[in-house]
Amino acid sequence: MQAQAEYVARRRIALLHRIRDHARARLAQLKQQHRVQTYDDLIDGVADALDGEKGDALARQLRTQYAVALVDEFQDTDARQYAIFRRIFARAGSALFLVGDPKQAIYRFRGGDIHAYAQAARDADRRWSLAGNWRADPALVEAINALFA
Repeated sequence: MQAQAEYVARRRIALLHRIRDHARARLAQLKQQHRVQTYDDLIDGVADALDGEKGDALARQLRTQYAVALVDEFQDTDARQYAIFRRIFARAGSALFLVGDPKQAIYRFRGGDIHAYAQAARDADRRWSLAGNWRADPALVEAINALFA
């Protein structure tokens, strides 16, 4: 009886995997037919191109075209995105600036990854921290309120 239950459970899991794989393939086919790309598709495309046979040439071309990259809200970046930035811009002759709040990275908002943030912090040549939160400065708040009044 237990062997039969285990067999049924394994078959259900296998069926779920087949359904998932079919759904992924069908979604990819539909997106290709309708010429639609999601944000994740764009990231996957760049990552795959950089990992491909002409990846070094692509990275060189991007460094030539853009010598400096600034990534704001870096806490919302995942490991794959960071690998793209690091591959292209963490080289001599280019610069990569990352602006983010590690306290926000833990929330995984928009796929952010605290481990990617921590890796970037370890990779950094230099780090700066703001001593105060100027967004809530009374004079700034008053000025913004006056602007919208």
